[in-house]
Amino acid sequence: MDRKSKQALLTYHEWFGERAYALCGKPGVSHKKGMPSHCAGCGAGGTLSASEGGYLAFCPVCVTVAGSYQGIKVPGRMGAGWAATLTEKHAKLSTGNAANLGAFQGLANSELTQCTVAKAVIATLLSPPNPPFILIAFSQSSADGCKQLRVSESRDRIYLSGGSVTPINARLVRAGCRAIADLGVPQAALKKAVGLYTLIVRGLSKARTDDAKAALREMDTKYAGLSDVVTALPLYGTPEYDWVMVGAYAQ
Repeated sequence: MDRKSKQALLTYHEWFGERAYALCGKPGVSHKKGMPSHCAGCGAGGTLSASEGGYLAFCPVCVTVAGSYQGIKVPGRMGAGWAATLTEKHAKLSTGNAANLGAFQGLANSELTQCTVAKAVIATLLSPPNPPFILIAFSQSSADGCKQLRVSESRDRIYLSGGSVTPINARLVRAGCRAIADLGVPQAALKKAVGLYTLIVRGLSKARTDDAKAALREMDTKYAGLSDVVTALPLYGTPEYDWVMVGAYAQ
């Protein structure tokens, strides 16, 4: 595990381990026989709490991702539908389910919002906090989540942690969202234009490239300045393109 991953894990643990336990109580001791000696999430030994079936055990960090288990009081499941932006002193927690927010009421120095994961992530990409911080889009509740954390040390290169760790050029996302806002083109038309330009750049065949150029010129007559914007946007299929689409057309 590299330095950034270790730093992210410590920050995560501070919020969802130590602070969460302080909010709702330390996990109880399990007396199930045959409890595994190593955490099913990160492999660490030491103080573990058993799952309901007694076949898996989790350390205080991983259990907050894995969900609620026998004898363990944790505030909810940090599974799909949750997003978090964490700094050393502040946590922004978001979920699409308002009922879930109650689990973290009273957590000091935290901000709770009801919104989709996509809106929470794009909000951080467009206006990130001062680094270092970690941005998480939680996947299905799994103890493996603690292995998929990475700290971001720049406002322009941001790692999206969760089911995987994806580096995102946030500067391109911000620039793309601004350009699209100024252009005012419908999303469906923009997606078509980016797809055409991607075909041109990748040059899979001369015939397809020529057709794409002709179609893009035709669209440019309807939406003045479209080609200039499209050529400056991330290519179709990149994570930056996906987040530009979210940010530029978020309601």
